[in-house]
Amino acid sequence: DLSRDKGVTRISASCMAAVRSWIFLPQSVTFSTSADGSLFNSMPPVITSLPEDQRRRTEEYFSSFPEVTARYVRVFARGLGVCPPWHAGAGSKAWLFCDEIIVEKSN
Repeated sequence: DLSRDKGVTRISASCMAAVRSWIFLPQSVTFSTSADGSLFNSMPPVITSLPEDQRRRTEEYFSSFPEVTARYVRVFARGLGVCPPWHAGAGSKAWLFCDEIIVEKSN
């Protein structure tokens, strides 16, 4: 909730991967906006790549679009659900961490 209507042209979300700790990047991220909090307009999903390396990292996913007026923003990140077959915890619950959502308007 942005507390009032605002012009929005870009939404981003920062997600973390720490594969050894069973934390994976999302498979996709979908950004949506709404003026009333009930009817949301979704942007095309950002399809991500899931590297199999063990490096800890933070990735930013974003969607830029022509200006819309919105009070509400929704971010849906689809996680793996379970650790993939190549992982030491294969079949066990996988985690998805998202620590920052930024809503912007270009000048």
